[in-house]
Amino acid sequence: MRYVKWGAYALGLILFAGVAIQQEAGEGSKDKKSDKKSADKPATYKVAKGPFKVELSFSGILSSEDASEISFRPHPMLHPPEGQSSLVVKKVVAHGAAVKKGDVLVALDTTKMDDVIANAELEQKALQLSIRLTEEELPLQEKAAPIELAAAESAKKRADEELKYFLDTGRAQAEKEAHMSVKSMKFYLEYAEEELVQLKKMYKANDLTEETERMILRRQQNQVERLSFGYQSALLDRDYTLKTTLPNKEKSLKEDQAKQTLLLEKARKTWVPWLEQKRGSLAKSKQEFANGAERLAKLAKDRAAMTITAPVDGVAYHGRFHQGNWNLSESVESKLLPGATVQPDKVLLTIVQPRAALVYVNVDEKDAHLLKADMRGMAKFVARPGRKATVRVKEISRLPSAPGKYGAVIRLDEPSDELVPGLACTVKFVPYATKDALTVPTKCIFDEDDKDMVYVQQANGKHVPRTVTLGHTDGTNTEILEGLRVGDLVLLERPKSKGETP
Repeated sequence: MRYVKWGAYALGLILFAGVAIQQEAGEGSKDKKSDKKSADKPATYKVAKGPFKVELSFSGILSSEDASEISFRPHPMLHPPEGQSSLVVKKVVAHGAAVKKGDVLVALDTTKMDDVIANAELEQKALQLSIRLTEEELPLQEKAAPIELAAAESAKKRADEELKYFLDTGRAQAEKEAHMSVKSMKFYLEYAEEELVQLKKMYKANDLTEETERMILRRQQNQVERLSFGYQSALLDRDYTLKTTLPNKEKSLKEDQAKQTLLLEKARKTWVPWLEQKRGSLAKSKQEFANGAERLAKLAKDRAAMTITAPVDGVAYHGRFHQGNWNLSESVESKLLPGATVQPDKVLLTIVQPRAALVYVNVDEKDAHLLKADMRGMAKFVARPGRKATVRVKEISRLPSAPGKYGAVIRLDEPSDELVPGLACTVKFVPYATKDALTVPTKCIFDEDDKDMVYVQQANGKHVPRTVTLGHTDGTNTEILEGLRVGDLVLLERPKSKGETP
């Protein structure tokens, strides 16, 4: 009996549990259907009107309105002197020092430049003396030119005449004289020999003493010997004249004629160009002297500029301070100290006005059209929490300052001494604001066939595309000028297909 009760009780529990499980299963099925239906329904946004504004915020750097970059900029020269290739610092003002106009900022070592100037002055003096000498010589050479030409013509004429006379008359006459000299000496010798023979015959037949006879015969004998020697000499002279003297003379006369011909031709062809060359050389020397004088003047100015003074009052920054940024890479690697070597044309220091008046910012390309000159805004300063200052747009660059960026200059309405160049700040502008704008989330707007489209949900649950005209946007929300009405429901996501029923 007892077991029967327990069995009935257990059976009841089983039946109750089955009913409960079935009910839960039914309810779960209903919830799943409801969730699926909710998931299939696209998210929408109800169009409404309200206040709307576009805010632009930029990070910037404070800077003074005027900054003077200090460097040694020598005159450009085709051949820069050694004194400009590297510069040694002798004296430099301390970084951050307040300076007055005219104070010495940098003094560079001028030893090499002094040597260059001294050598240039010596070259100028030598060139000046050369010019003076040429100016004295040239007029004399111009006067001598026709005289030298006439002398060359006369020498050529004499050479021609002498050669012609020698060939036509002189040589033949000389040959005749040589032969005649031999002939005469032979005749005198024969005459003397004959006379000696006759004397010997005569002395045998007369009464002359033996002593007188010997004296006369000895004298005649000497005459014969002398004439015999003369005859031999005449033979030698004739042969030398015919074989050597006359041929050499002819050769010499021909060579002299050729030489005088060349000298005359040279005089005719070169005197005028030579004089022109001398005139050109003189003009060139004068131009070189003028160029040297100009170069020397530049060197003197560069020498004076190697002691650099402050052009204005301000604060000295080592290196380049540009638009609020201190460029350490151009501060001679922070080694602008006495004894350091620097290069010409590099920015050594910047004299900055101690009171900041400008803010330099970079504007995204998409926002550049929103900024206008004289637009007012507000600035906050990192180093001065809670401090605000009114600002206005001074100018916007017409060309990009970097890819996707435009530079803008903002002016502080009321500069103060506590706002110094180099401080970071944030400037904010509101280029557009309205109290009654119809806006939608920007993600509701889609580009379809080069048109701005939204998808509007109808009362029957279907959605239709609609073209809209856009106004301003703050990035998250966009103003709709035409195409929507208050209360319209727009899809927040692009539908899977046009005209799809949810």
